[in-house]
Amino acid sequence: MKRIILLLLLIPMVIILTGCDKKALTTDEFIRIMNEKEYKIEDITKKYEDEPKLKKVIIASNNNYQIEFYEVDSVENTKSLFNINKQTIENKSNIKKSTLSTNYGNYSYYAQTSDNKYSVITRISNTLIYLNVDEKYKKETKELIKELGY
Repeated sequence: MKRIILLLLLIPMVIILTGCDKKALTTDEFIRIMNEKEYKIEDITKKYEDEPKLKKVIIASNNNYQIEFYEVDSVENTKSLFNINKQTIENKSNIKKSTLSTNYGNYSYYAQTSDNKYSVITRISNTLIYLNVDEKYKKETKELIKELGY
């Protein structure tokens, strides 16, 4: 009887954990969404020609800030890029107001608020979004990242 109860408890957990993967945006989807939101789009991939791991680099900007979208050649290289940028954000300031970090399935997220700046690096599969904005745009950019599914 205990085994049956244990199995009944474990089955939903296994189903939930296997469904943790998020769907990454394609570069075209990112551009379309940001265009609809009236962001200025700039493809700066050519600036990274010496970095073959980066397939696409797109900057979406408005009058207040910019959001960087990266499409990388592999999940492993994206994880590496995520970790490098996370460490850079962490080392920016000794005075951290708040940090949030999560990592599961094909998804990683790190956000930090310090020195009146809000910085985010988030990854799904082989794509990555990075932003570093004034803290006054934190709520706006958090909502945007959530809407993008990151």
